Amino acid sequence: MKKFIMMLGLLVSTATLAADNWLASDKAVLNYLEAVGKVQSIKDVPMTVPKNLPNGGTYYMTVDKNSDKQYTIYFDRTPNCKGVKVCNVGTIIASKFENPQIYYDQNNQPLTQEVTLKDGHKAYFTPGHALGDFWPARIEWRKSIWLLQLSWNNAPGADEKKILMNLANQIDA
Repeated sequence: MKKFIMMLGLLVSTATLAADNWLASDKAVLNYLEAVGKVQSIKDVPMTVPKNLPNGGTYYMTVDKNSDKQYTIYFDRTPNCKGVKVCNVGTIIASKFENPQIYYDQNNQPLTQEVTLKDGHKAYFTPGHALGDFWPARIEWRKSIWLLQLSWNNAPGADEKKILMNLANQIDA
């Protein structure tokens, strides 16, 4: 039993350490220059790539302009993942003329909490949760006519809210 408690403590402290260990995006993303070039080529979208990412290894970024009203940046573990759940780590979506969504649990209790970003914008944080499937933690906020949505799969025991607030505050929206 003593060994089990020591192992559990090591596991929890490792997961928490992972949440506080950040790496510059240009070091963490293997195709950084190519992907950032695509983000910058999309005009009229008020967003950039976060300057630092949780250090969980290396990432690949895919940028998709879904329409004139929406584009998506995927942070994946493999170069051709393009947001598929098994290899996707995080996603940023910018959509015109949409509003944040409030999520509820199976007992109709709100999961989503109102938070404030460092620039004073009101945002909505929803922790990772299971409802038929697992939904990673997400944060959403409006910036003029744009809805920005950021989701990230976090290590077990990580402070999801802290990680997502940190990422959201880095986006120059």
